[in-house]
Amino acid sequence: MKRYPSEIRLLVYLLLIIISVFILVIARDFLIPVSLAILLSYLLYPLAKQLEQWHIHRIFANIIVILVAYIVIGGVLFVLSTLVSDFMADLPNIKEQAVENINTLEKNIRSTFDFFLASKNGYLTDQIKNLLDFSGSFIGRVFTTTTSTLAKFALLPIYIFLFLFYREKFHHFLHKLLPIRHHNKLDIILDKIKNITKGYMGGLVIVVIILAVLNSTGLVIIGLKHAILFGILAAIMNLIPYIGTIIGAALPFTFALIGESDPSFALGVVILFVIVQFIENNILTPNITGSQVNINPLITIMTVIAGGMIWGIAGMFIFLPFVAMFKVICENIDTLKPYAYLLGTQGVEQHSIQLGRIRARIRKWRSRGSL
Repeated sequence: MKRYPSEIRLLVYLLLIIISVFILVIARDFLIPVSLAILLSYLLYPLAKQLEQWHIHRIFANIIVILVAYIVIGGVLFVLSTLVSDFMADLPNIKEQAVENINTLEKNIRSTFDFFLASKNGYLTDQIKNLLDFSGSFIGRVFTTTTSTLAKFALLPIYIFLFLFYREKFHHFLHKLLPIRHHNKLDIILDKIKNITKGYMGGLVIVVIILAVLNSTGLVIIGLKHAILFGILAAIMNLIPYIGTIIGAALPFTFALIGESDPSFALGVVILFVIVQFIENNILTPNITGSQVNINPLITIMTVIAGGMIWGIAGMFIFLPFVAMFKVICENIDTLKPYAYLLGTQGVEQHSIQLGRIRARIRKWRSRGSL
């Protein structure tokens, strides 16, 4: 078989990547709901399968699980809409408190740096007013965008229903597509993809619920206004790896810093999110989602950024599970195994910081000290 020069092959790969990105951008309105439907189908599959095992017809089983999912999502949106409405109604009071805080800060700074702030009188106050106006409209826009986006996904439940209904048909299609000698490896790949995606999606839901409770409870204990809203938003933002955590913590921190009578609330928010993040990284994620995705942080961050550039907020969440699926395919095809190694976390285990390893070293030091 003729083998083309490496330059030609590289050019072909680059063209394929460019064409793929172009298709992803042009067809985003079609591909986003389809991709989301695939992920949600994996999430709802165990429940649908259980209903079928209880001798409920597949059509009715699929309808039931989709209705349950939409009732839950609708309930969450209703709660969020109520909390956002309360926040928007309280925004004038928040702005007034913020202006008071900034005026106090300006007076304290001016007493020391009067020569610098002489020409900046009222500058910080104006900027904070603009920031609060933007923050209020931003939260409102986020909620409006979310609901309008869901409205655009009118076909989403139909896609989910059909993916669940025709699941064996897709499996048989792939069997017909490939020679018989590859069927065993195909079944292994499909089974791994199913388990990884199902575990990852289900684990995410559980982690978000736990984080919403932890965040909201902690913010309520601190005494922050609109604690439940900020707690739920921070938990939802956690769906976006790494970046979402920072954004989720920045919202209540900024509010505590400028919108509360005592800006020291901000310190409590920082301590809370450090503790919650430690719990999430060392207890929740390892034991609930585990190493389902098993993508290294560099690729994860690049995937999130690329997803955001191509598909917006939806892409920041959707792209990572599909990269994990691609990694499973690479792991089971010899010529693609180097790419699986590049995407995964193997190769740097000796340099990673793990809670279990730290405990082992502490026990080792204690044993040495007792000798």
